[in-house]
Amino acid sequence: AFALVRERVPGAVLRLFGGVPVGNEGYADSCHALVRTLGLGDAVTFEGPARRMSWAYALGHAVVLSSRSEGLPLTVIEAATCRRAVVGTDVGGMAEAVGDGGLVVPANDVHALADACVRVLTDDALRHRLADAGHRRALAQFTLDRFLADIRAVYAARGLPEPVVLPPQRRSDGAGAPPVEDPVDAR
Repeated sequence: AFALVRERVPGAVLRLFGGVPVGNEGYADSCHALVRTLGLGDAVTFEGPARRMSWAYALGHAVVLSSRSEGLPLTVIEAATCRRAVVGTDVGGMAEAVGDGGLVVPANDVHALADACVRVLTDDALRHRLADAGHRRALAQFTLDRFLADIRAVYAARGLPEPVVLPPQRRSDGAGAPPVEDPVDAR
């Protein structure tokens, strides 16, 4: 799909974040080989794990999750909190997580995925509208306060005593830091 995107948006860059889980080294090698075969070595980087995901999201204009299988994709929710439009495949809870904050396409349809990516990359107004809508949705639907309120409501509806909830621990690795502004928009 990214090869198709590059045909229409020659300056597009794909930055892949995340480690390679043990046992998936062969798959990672095949991804590197595919990039070479498609002649995309100058446009694709394998970044490895990111210490602060908000930093990784800030580096791009959009976040793409081309999953074939997914539960509730936290990547989409994180991207939305960082005001990034999302392009995702219609698997698992993707459509629920994306909502009006991005475009959802059929899984395994490289042309639909490429078309959606091109739309988001080339239409600034659309990209910003999706990013803002996704941000509002993430703050309304996927915060810790919302989760705790929903859990308390379930307990109350069943006549159970309110659960004891410990406050979240602040991580020392920078996770949970406030989203950073779009470096492109900051110019």
